[in-house]
Amino acid sequence: MAKKSTDKVVQQKPGLEQADCDEANGNAALMEVEVACATADLQQVISLKLSEGSSIGDAVTRSGILALFPTLDADKTKFGIYGKIEPIEKVLKQGDRVEVYRPLLITPMEARRLRAKRKKAVDR
Repeated sequence: MAKKSTDKVVQQKPGLEQADCDEANGNAALMEVEVACATADLQQVISLKLSEGSSIGDAVTRSGILALFPTLDADKTKFGIYGKIEPIEKVLKQGDRVEVYRPLLITPMEARRLRAKRKKAVDR
């Protein structure tokens, strides 16, 4: 059975090579994190192993997730952990899920106004 374009896709990526070397030398432990991004057509969740002390920016860069979503402008994109917007320098913890937030196409207030206008037109 073929996957629909809206199916969740999980990719496994190896951690940073330097992180592997550090762990082998006993200098740093690795932690597992996920980087997630979604559009109307596609969801991507990428699991990574990174050195402790890695930031959101490190995880996004290492995952390569922005290359999978070429319409996102890296300078205007916001990032967060479990639904809370965080600065790109925020240090990650074991098990964190970094989320890539797309810019809103329309404000919530404008969306409500348009829905009310459509409903009013249908009720006539």
